Amino acid sequence: MIFVAALYSLFTKAYHNEYKLIRTYLLGVCNDKPANSLVQNAPEPIAKFGCTICEIAGEIVLSNSDEQILHNKTSSTNKKKRIDTHKIRVFPTNEDDQIQMRSTVRCELILDQLAKAQHHDYPVTNEEKSNLQLGYLGKCLLTELSYFDHGHSFLMDTLHTIYHGAFKRLLKLWFHSKYRTQQWSIRQHLNHIETELQQFRFPSTTTRIPRTIMKYHRLKANELRVLLLITYPIFKNYLKPIYYKHLQLLSFALHIGESREITSSKLNEMKILLDKFVFTFHFLYGKRHVVNTVHSVVHFHQTVKYYGPLTNYSTFNYESLIGHLATTINGTKHLPREIENNIELIKNSSFLGDTYCISSSLYPLISQIQGYKTKLSVTSNNYQLQKPTSNIDKNDKHELFLKFGKELSSYNKCNIKGVTFTTLHYSKSKQFQDCAVLYRRENVHCFGLINKIILITTSNNVLLQIYPLHNNRKDEILLNFNTQKILCDHVEFGTIDFDHHIHINLDDVIEKIIEYEK
Repeated sequence: MIFVAALYSLFTKAYHNEYKLIRTYLLGVCNDKPANSLVQNAPEPIAKFGCTICEIAGEIVLSNSDEQILHNKTSSTNKKKRIDTHKIRVFPTNEDDQIQMRSTVRCELILDQLAKAQHHDYPVTNEEKSNLQLGYLGKCLLTELSYFDHGHSFLMDTLHTIYHGAFKRLLKLWFHSKYRTQQWSIRQHLNHIETELQQFRFPSTTTRIPRTIMKYHRLKANELRVLLLITYPIFKNYLKPIYYKHLQLLSFALHIGESREITSSKLNEMKILLDKFVFTFHFLYGKRHVVNTVHSVVHFHQTVKYYGPLTNYSTFNYESLIGHLATTINGTKHLPREIENNIELIKNSSFLGDTYCISSSLYPLISQIQGYKTKLSVTSNNYQLQKPTSNIDKNDKHELFLKFGKELSSYNKCNIKGVTFTTLHYSKSKQFQDCAVLYRRENVHCFGLINKIILITTSNNVLLQIYPLHNNRKDEILLNFNTQKILCDHVEFGTIDFDHHIHINLDDVIEKIIEYEK
């Protein structure tokens, strides 16, 4: 009935009393791993052949570390505990491993071979059947669609696989008391790391800044994302060089994957970084920790190659929507009906909010449902100045008068196209500042801090006085016995000379950035 209703809606005239033929094709889906297994008709992620992208079988190991097993060894007369015998499946790989990728063609071939074996009444055990199936438990219904593939159409998701998967496992290995005797443990430095994290200054528009690192096991994916992409350099002072370099591999690769534009050379770098990260994981931390989420990291470059930047299809937005939906549930009776009504309300308001009902009295309600933020009023020049200041020292005032004349005013706050920027000393917050910017100067992207916002009243032109970052260098990692260098384009180190400044136009500002005050 649902399918019939969906077809019927295609024959309904649009709002302008006309018909439009729109062809829609499903190219890929992005789910968490349990959902992928259900949709793909594949084994569970922790099972044999549990990877949704490749046909790796994995291997069985004891869930305890080797040291713990030796410590708990008992004689044959004593009963062994379950903790001594419990096993899990892991997926370690090496650089020379040739693993077959999943595809619709492979699925049809494997299922055909299995059908022939069963047709000839060959005695097949469950283990042999599993080895013949290679994880293809049956045909995926979505492959009936024109452009949907059994393999690469299942996109890799950063939220569950990277931030709540591989990176969260790294944090557990570093900070959990169970691993305090391991060479990778930095549990004893937790307080120092927490102090350094407090020295980062985030834009006020940051969705969620990390809470205390002491609660690493409770951090949300957005918080873990900030830790991995932004604050990772502080771990250099605490991790051993080989473990810090391993962390850089993951962080650099994610910087590329989440970039707005990705060139073919950067995509190749991403593949090299992720391959190195996964291939060396079991050498550094042991096979026991190369679980499915760690192994799956190696496939992210393939998803980026076919579907572009990872932010295009991340489940972050869906998680936010689910949280928003959960807050709309008020009662315990008729719960399914209430959820259904709220989903319908959100779906319809999404369309109505951007069309003809802006002047409607219901528009505030629609804005609240959709989570629209109140837009700041801007002038015809797309900026709005606030918080004027007369606190300018004599030397600065003399320089400004010589350059721009006496008809000028200084401000502490400016809204450019709805985005707030402030001066260096305006914010009273210890965590939030809107003065660090990425700007364009002579077709080169530069970092700097806003010191003054200047309005030249005669021309109505606004300039920003900037302290530029000097002696700056991009973060780098050396691979293949230091013969290959890969740069991280989004992270730079340098110094600020507060005795030297430049002036730029508002149009030269690209975006706000995060700064670290040492």
